[in-house]
Amino acid sequence: ALGFQHTFGVGSVDEALAELRKNGKKYFCVLSDISMPLKSGINLLQEIRAIDGLGTIPVVVCTAHPTGENLVRSIVAGATGFIVKPPRKALLRSELDKAKRFFRLGKDPRLCPADLAPKFEDAMRRRGLI
Repeated sequence: ALGFQHTFGVGSVDEALAELRKNGKKYFCVLSDISMPLKSGINLLQEIRAIDGLGTIPVVVCTAHPTGENLVRSIVAGATGFIVKPPRKALLRSELDKAKRFFRLGKDPRLCPADLAPKFEDAMRRRGLI
C-alpha cells in the first residue's frame, strides 16, 4: 500500500540475520518488531550493527509497548526510527523514506551517534524517564 514493491518477511531474528548476511545489499532498510520469539528486535538491531558491511543499514523499530525504556534501548542499540504499532500509514511512510535517504547517502543511520548513546541513556535515567 505504500508503494514498496520488494519486501521480504521472516519469522525470527536468526532468519533475519541469515537473510541479511546472504542478501543484505539488496535491502535499503530493516523494519523490526521489538517483541519477537527467542531474541528481541533489540538483539537483532545490535547484531546488525556489529556485522561488517551491514552496520549502516537503517533499522526502524516497531513496538506495541512504547515505554521510555524501549525507546532508550532502541536508540542505544542504533535504531534509525521508532514507531508505535499499529503505525499510521503517513508515519510509516515517513520513517521508511527517512531510512531510504540514509541508505542512499551512506550516512550513519543511528538516531544517536554510538559514542553519545551511553550519555543519552544516563541522562534519561537521571531524569527518571527510564
